[in-house]
Amino acid sequence: MPCSIGLQLNVNALKRKVRSLVDSAMKTASGPKRLLNFDPSTPGRRVWPADNPRKNAEWEIRLDAGERKKDNPDL
Repeated sequence: MPCSIGLQLNVNALKRKVRSLVDSAMKTASGPKRLLNFDPSTPGRRVWPADNPRKNAEWEIRLDAGERKKDNPDL
C-alpha cells in the first residue's frame, strides 16, 4: 500500500498549503472580502493571491473563481 500512503501525504500537504493560503488572506485588509465576496459572474478570475511573479513563486498555488453550480448557486 505504499501508493495510498504517498497519496495521503500529498493530500495532507495540499490541505496545509490551502489552509496557509486562506490564513494569509484573512490576515490582510482586502483578503476576507476577496475570499468571501468575490463576483461569481467572472469565472476564472484570480481570487487569491495577487497575480504577480513573486506571489506565484512564493505560493505555487492559487484560488480562482469558479462557475456557478446549477444545483447550488452559492457554491
